[in-house]
Amino acid sequence: MKLADINPFLIRGYLDKEHFCDREAETRELLRLLRNGNDVVLEAPRRIGKSSLIHHCFAQAELKDYKIFYVDIYSTSNLADFVAMLGTEIADKLKSKGKKALQRFWDVVMSLRAGISFDPMGEASLNIQVGDINESRCTL
Repeated sequence: MKLADINPFLIRGYLDKEHFCDREAETRELLRLLRNGNDVVLEAPRRIGKSSLIHHCFAQAELKDYKIFYVDIYSTSNLADFVAMLGTEIADKLKSKGKKALQRFWDVVMSLRAGISFDPMGEASLNIQVGDINESRCTL
């Protein structure tokens, strides 16, 4: 299957620069703000394309040297969940960058631990938790 045969109108995820539609003005403005070191908040209703715009901006050649860790925190309910999710994302992204970077990161997040939980229907799920909930801010 050729890339041109793939539906570019995804409801989840980002395909590539060539299949990103519209938003030229928003892309230019966001790139300008990022290059100038500004903090940016994107606020809009769910499913309007904020995440796709972010992915599109960081797919541009001018931001190729940025390290990007993307975490959708919608499913988190507390600081410990956020720290665990962020730690997992960073570890996953650094794995391909070599053992040295991964080891440095691993030294920082040694307090993370895996656990298994069961919902009321008996369905098992694997989760990652901060070992000492009181140290979430230090881990972060």
